[in-house]
Amino acid sequence: MQPPRSDWQSCRQLVLRLAFVRGETLSSYVERLTKTYGTTIPAMLSRLGLTSENDDRLAGYGIVLSDEVRERFAFVTGLSPENVGDQLLSRYAGLVINLPPLPPTNVGAFIRNVASTEWAYFRGSHFCAECLRESGGVWLIRWKLPWTFSCAKHGMLMHHTCPNCSKRPRAGGTHFNRMPEPTRCNNPCNTARPPRGTALRRCGCSFVDLQGIVASSSTLEAQMKVNRMLDEADERRDGSAFVTFSELRSICALVLYASEVEDFEGLDAVQDEALRAHIQLREAIADERNRTPKRCNGPHMRTYIGTPTNSALIAAVVQKALPIVAGDSSVQVQESVQVIADRVRTRTYRWHAADFFRLSGRLRAAFEECLAKRAYFDRQFGSRSSRLAAGDALCFEPQNVPQLFPEWDYHSRFLRFFPNIPERLARRFCSMAAVKLLGFTWARAATALELPPEAENQANYVIVRLRRDGNLDKFADELLSW
Repeated sequence: MQPPRSDWQSCRQLVLRLAFVRGETLSSYVERLTKTYGTTIPAMLSRLGLTSENDDRLAGYGIVLSDEVRERFAFVTGLSPENVGDQLLSRYAGLVINLPPLPPTNVGAFIRNVASTEWAYFRGSHFCAECLRESGGVWLIRWKLPWTFSCAKHGMLMHHTCPNCSKRPRAGGTHFNRMPEPTRCNNPCNTARPPRGTALRRCGCSFVDLQGIVASSSTLEAQMKVNRMLDEADERRDGSAFVTFSELRSICALVLYASEVEDFEGLDAVQDEALRAHIQLREAIADERNRTPKRCNGPHMRTYIGTPTNSALIAAVVQKALPIVAGDSSVQVQESVQVIADRVRTRTYRWHAADFFRLSGRLRAAFEECLAKRAYFDRQFGSRSSRLAAGDALCFEPQNVPQLFPEWDYHSRFLRFFPNIPERLARRFCSMAAVKLLGFTWARAATALELPPEAENQANYVIVRLRRDGNLDKFADELLSW
């Protein structure tokens, strides 16, 4: 006697089946099935077991599915559960994006929350017209990642909007009451509410007839590097890929936040235009925010949270960010990030940028070191510097420091840094600098040492001389080791 079958096992399997295409999205597979059967999307979703009394599950059917729904879908279509999992965006969970487990209820709210924080296209997609033409309307899962900005096979930049309706393809508003056209734009042409009993007119732009933009050699080289990273992530299935793509996202967002056109080399005309449009929008938002009486109520450009959608802009930014992420040594990373740090220095909240953009440990260290090169003494070497933030404890008080630095210590360790400065002034400066390491200002350090008021100006003079002679870093290192 056979055991009773579960609910999904009682579903009827499809007679006409489609072959599994590696890398295809689930929504694309469903649309092709719907086209094959000549029916509508709601009817096919019901036939596949993706809809039930709780239609809220439909909100994420192309993103993530529960194990039960996945097995039901695989049984009806004749695919394996593993192949169905490969069609979901959740295949990149823990590799490229952070996607928590699917909750039992409020799936729509869950998908919206995740979509607002992760760099992936939960709604909408890039596409390659040549690939759609050759495959007959197969939309790939990698097109839903911003890291796929060009087609390495055909050497073209990805299309990111429909040229007819100027909307993102597959971004919602699909005509569920009509048979889908996988190779055409299914967006509604008008956004006004139609008369009762009528349907919105479909855009219908033929994607396979679009002329693409040839990608530059540097763009294709960057795309092939990213493709290798994605391939390795699929093969290894460990956390190393997530760290790499998190760093790439952080640097790309930082570039979008602060960089200017002159910071980029070898941009083609399309990338240059996209970058200038982004910078113009960024500055317009900043100006409007500054004109707002309460700046906290002004508009924001959220370059870390907001996923960029312009493929040409992403191509330019990724080419800038890849060498930074690929840097092996701290020196290489610091040299690569220096230009960005110089730009960030001129903007607000520069010292909190590492937190805002969630830089990893090695990127944070290099970034803050670049910022500190032209910062005040405290940021470079003092209590607010990365040198002391690493946990170095200063076990002394201001009263433990004499007005004039000890003569023997000065001659043996510090004399070489002050070749053209009087010894008395140099020793007084060393004492003030030691007190300043505790978080004092120059004025408070002079007061704590009971020095005259002009000692503050004298300290600034010595700082300038040390910096000009190239001895400031060496002096600070020696002072910290003293």
